[in-house]
Amino acid sequence: MSFLDNSGDIILDAVLTDTGRRQLARGDGSFRIVKFAFGDDEVNYELYATGAAGANRDLDILQSPVFEAFTNNTSTMKSKLLTIANNNLLYLPVKKLNQNLGPQLMLTIGNSHAASSNGAILLSVDKTTSDAFDAGVGNDKLQGLLFGDGTFFSNPRKNEPLTLDQGLDNNATGVQPLGLGSELRESQYIIEVDNRLMNLCSPGNVNNSRAVLSPSFIDDDNIASYFVSFQGGAENLGPDKYFETIETDNDGNKKADTAVNGRPGYRFRFGLKAAQDAETTDYLFTTFGSTITSTTALGASGLSTGLRFIDTTVRITGFTTGYRVDIPVRLLKAF
Repeated sequence: MSFLDNSGDIILDAVLTDTGRRQLARGDGSFRIVKFAFGDDEVNYELYATGAAGANRDLDILQSPVFEAFTNNTSTMKSKLLTIANNNLLYLPVKKLNQNLGPQLMLTIGNSHAASSNGAILLSVDKTTSDAFDAGVGNDKLQGLLFGDGTFFSNPRKNEPLTLDQGLDNNATGVQPLGLGSELRESQYIIEVDNRLMNLCSPGNVNNSRAVLSPSFIDDDNIASYFVSFQGGAENLGPDKYFETIETDNDGNKKADTAVNGRPGYRFRFGLKAAQDAETTDYLFTTFGSTITSTTALGASGLSTGLRFIDTTVRITGFTTGYRVDIPVRLLKAF
């Protein structure tokens, strides 16, 4: 990783990613460049000098060093640029994790737990771990913990789907939903997870068991990408579907359980399940993880020793706006 001197001539530095090189090496015609994107990861817009004259205002930005082209697809393009034909937009939508309707970000587990912005979604990976926590909290919903093993993951009470709300995060233009034809409404998402640790599954509800999804693509770093799209029609909207309409109350006000403060788009849901290797072996935890030896604050009365854990991230990217949310996840395994 390095920077390129951008103080003089225009630079065009193009390389193929690891996946692109692999497809090119096949020589079977499968290598085709059909799309491209731009990003501004290295740009510091605070360098814009409002007090300078004319063309010199953005000179420091234009002459700032730029990243060299990376071959690793996970190391670049964190902030993609977006082209919108409508020049009259005053605000752009965001996506926020809804911790009122879905699991919360937690630092500890237990009956007296509290949500924390510095925490993570907690996912138990096998039946032993799930049983221990289930015994510790009884039948109460534990919002900070997802039961991600093969026994419990289909029970929505013990594995709530992750829930994200999309919309404008201010009420300057009211709280009526974004129009169905709006170019800002997200109806397609790309979800990226570590394929060694987790699988994506359908949201489900009490009367609807979950299905484990097949990845759309797995890259050379074992990052699985899942493409989820709204198929249209009211029958594909609802609390047990991937997409749901975010409604206002009878007075047209934002409901208390909505994560955004202004005009909403769709609500998006999906579930998580521990991958087979994470559920059945300790190798990944002993290789990449660490341990928690004190269980007094964990609410897991069935544990006599401790927990192994791995920290990872679930990345959700909107296909329409490119807006991305990274959700920290901590996988737990009793030992």
